[in-house]
Amino acid sequence: GDKLLLEVANRYRSIDIEKKYLSRIGGDEFIMLIPFHTNHAERAKEEATKIAIQIKSLFNAAFHIEGLELYITTSIGIVLVEPNSDDTEQIIRQADMAMYQTKREGLNNIRFYDHTLDIEQQELTSLQHDLKSALEKNELELYYQPIVSIKNNSLSAIEALVRWNHPTKGLIMPDKFIPMATESGLITKVGWWIAKEVCRQLSVWEKAHIINFDYISVNINARQLNEVKFVEQLDECIQKGGISPSLLKLELTETTLLNNNFEKTKKIIQRLKEKGIKCSIDDFGTGYSSLSYLKKFAFKVLKIDKIFTQDMLTNQDNQELIKSIIAIGKQFNYKIIIEGVETEQQRKELHYLDDSIYYQGFLCSKPIPAKEFETKFLTYVYHI
Repeated sequence: GDKLLLEVANRYRSIDIEKKYLSRIGGDEFIMLIPFHTNHAERAKEEATKIAIQIKSLFNAAFHIEGLELYITTSIGIVLVEPNSDDTEQIIRQADMAMYQTKREGLNNIRFYDHTLDIEQQELTSLQHDLKSALEKNELELYYQPIVSIKNNSLSAIEALVRWNHPTKGLIMPDKFIPMATESGLITKVGWWIAKEVCRQLSVWEKAHIINFDYISVNINARQLNEVKFVEQLDECIQKGGISPSLLKLELTETTLLNNNFEKTKKIIQRLKEKGIKCSIDDFGTGYSSLSYLKKFAFKVLKIDKIFTQDMLTNQDNQELIKSIIAIGKQFNYKIIIEGVETEQQRKELHYLDDSIYYQGFLCSKPIPAKEFETKFLTYVYHI
């Protein structure tokens, strides 16, 4: 949290530039003003790119905070300021737009502001307005993706993934509207809609006696986790659904874990555990990449991100990384799930590495609506 931000600020100050002005503008965002005079835009762009690369290199080394070894990434937005520009708010807004665009395109990138971002921002603002009414008009829908055994493809668990049935734009995928919902603060409302809908669906399947899986996992964002009565609200969802708490598992990303106060997060997870609700680490290897908190948090499931799976057949390093993460996870008795498995060759290679792990990906099934999932994967469970 705050200690990490202080260390980040110290590294920024170490940049070897004669004149620079640094300020933290909120959360984990910093702004840096660097005077540079030239009549050539391309020359200014080259110089700004060099500085941005220098800034990124500051984070190659790990941070050591409260016994944790943390690796973090940076998303950098750059705006080139004309000599006669004096609208400070507009300059900051443009840099902010460029920075958020890098986050949408993928972390650890650099993006310059250009006028096309204004058009994209207008579209996002319109979409943000539509999302508010989408929650009221029940335009969101959950799709379900199976998590299966690497050995025999038997169903083990399910992940619930949200989709938006927009009245004019059609089906909108989460990578398009979740970042926007996060920026606008609507993410908590979306998160609670998902939690309630999963509990409702579990109740339907439980009454039909077709639950032949261990749990459904849902993604929880940092803002939702930080709500004062998060545990109580989640417990209320479960009680209203009349389901067993063990049927619900919360997926927390590395970034969510490390952006929160460590002790506070640990207490929340412990309270959830006491109520029978378990958590897992999602997208492992994409955030702060600290192995030490595998031991410190009481998790039982570790999901390895699809970035390691995508080119594992041609990239020996990724294969070795997957193998190492599996070995470490199993030392702590974690159930290991590999994301992004799309080919039979990938499945066979992973099966060769370890036949006790599980996988999720298009090879087994893309995310599909509840009714289709029910027909394809769920079977009647006899109760004597």
